[in-house]
Amino acid sequence: MAIFIKRTTNARIYEAADEKDCLFAKPDNRAVVSISTLQRYTSGKFSIAASGSESLALGDIDSARGIYIEFDAAAQIQLNGGADTLDVQPETSAQSSAVFFWTGPVTSVDVINPSATAVLTGTYAVWGDATS
Repeated sequence: MAIFIKRTTNARIYEAADEKDCLFAKPDNRAVVSISTLQRYTSGKFSIAASGSESLALGDIDSARGIYIEFDAAAQIQLNGGADTLDVQPETSAQSSAVFFWTGPVTSVDVINPSATAVLTGTYAVWGDATS
């Protein structure tokens, strides 16, 4: 069984909400990236106590190639055993969820709840291959 992943990335940055003063844009005709060679996939939900942390399970994936995580609030991530912490924030104050999307090698993902009072919940998906 193969796992199929499709993604498109279009980034646009405007100086004003009316979208008249474009500072940066990639064209809408960018090709869809389609990956069909991967063999493993795992997903799950998590709930992390205030000021707590959790390592996300990679299941039976020996060679993970990407991850998508959606959080119900701001979170912090340590990727691949690194010491650097990535802050993941909702894009606007009106938006409550935050999203992290990474394509590339994944050996470990640690999620940290920066809130001292609220539980952090979310869902994630990891894809890749078995090495054997």
